Amino acid sequence: MLDRLDLPALQERLDTDGVASTPPLLTPAQCAEVIAMFDEDARFRSTVVMARHAFGEGSYRYFADPLPPLVQQLRE
Repeated sequence: MLDRLDLPALQERLDTDGVASTPPLLTPAQCAEVIAMFDEDARFRSTVVMARHAFGEGSYRYFADPLPPLVQQLRE
């Protein structure tokens, strides 16, 4: 997945524009897999409910260790 990225071109865009877009990194099936993880409480060490902190709507979660293999691969 990540081996298809043109890293020198991405670095150049980051240096010149401050942002860079990648092609899709995950397949639709991989996206569905990650989305399904959100409801599995045991996978996460904490959850932030944004409205509680006046950050807007929604929530985000911090994965617990060990990370799911797909997430670990993306981080590396």
